[in-house]
Amino acid sequence: MPSHGALATVWPDSVTATPDTVGTAVAENVLDPAPHPVARDSLGNNSLQSFGDPQWETGQPTPWVGMESQSPLPTHAPLLEHGGPFAVPDSVLSQRPSKYRGHLSPDYAGGGFYASTLGVIGQTQFAFSDFLGNHSLFLSADLVSDNLAETNALIGYNYLPRRTQMSLAVFHFKNYYSSEISPLGEHLGTPRLFAERNYGAVVQTAYPFDRFRRLELGYTQMFVERTFYGEDALGQLYVIGHQYPSVSAPSVSLVNDNTLNGWYGPVNGQRSNSPTPKRCLWWTRRSSTAPSLTTRATTGT
Repeated sequence: MPSHGALATVWPDSVTATPDTVGTAVAENVLDPAPHPVARDSLGNNSLQSFGDPQWETGQPTPWVGMESQSPLPTHAPLLEHGGPFAVPDSVLSQRPSKYRGHLSPDYAGGGFYASTLGVIGQTQFAFSDFLGNHSLFLSADLVSDNLAETNALIGYNYLPRRTQMSLAVFHFKNYYSSEISPLGEHLGTPRLFAERNYGAVVQTAYPFDRFRRLELGYTQMFVERTFYGEDALGQLYVIGHQYPSVSAPSVSLVNDNTLNGWYGPVNGQRSNSPTPKRCLWWTRRSSTAPSLTTRATTGT
């Protein structure tokens, strides 16, 4: 008695059933109740018995033979499908069920680099996912050979096996500016030279109501190291001060999205985002040039 697995009652074995052949199917449609044997391969009927002069030279028909010179084709028992579950053999049904375990495999990899007498600069991007798409991982980085502090990096992970979707990302960016307004919207008074090192994390969750509408909750925590520079008469830069703002930004929004994505973004459809009437942004600024601690909260539409 062969052992049956958990699917044996749902997918009964049909491989050992009586084969449905062409010969028996033809016999049911004729008056003769006796089933005829399966038609054999007729390839041999087209073989020449004599290799004499062709018909257009002798005027006589070329003799053909009806002898069977080839063995019949093998007959297999097909997998039957009648609108229900596919029939599978006992060797599959007897397998012990096991829990799915996702393993990340690369989906995309790309990058480039530039080399000069000042060093090497490179950029790379990698995307990974598992077979069912339950987990995905994205890596992106800009590397500078002579100073790792100049590296820009982003790592994002998506957890998607359940209806409530979770996302987590960590980042590190370094940029240089010449402006009187900081990237956070702070007025610096006069145009100034400064560099900002931003690092932090983003957490986001989404709950879909249906195929096109979902609720998104997010929270961003970012820390900033801002360095101000001065310029002497010879054009050399020197450090004149530091600031250390930190930003906390929660978000709530209702998204309506029926877009069709292509290689580089949406190619059809529309997307709308309805954020909450008020959004909050808190940041704390600590300065080394003027020892003070400032905490500010803003709200806006």
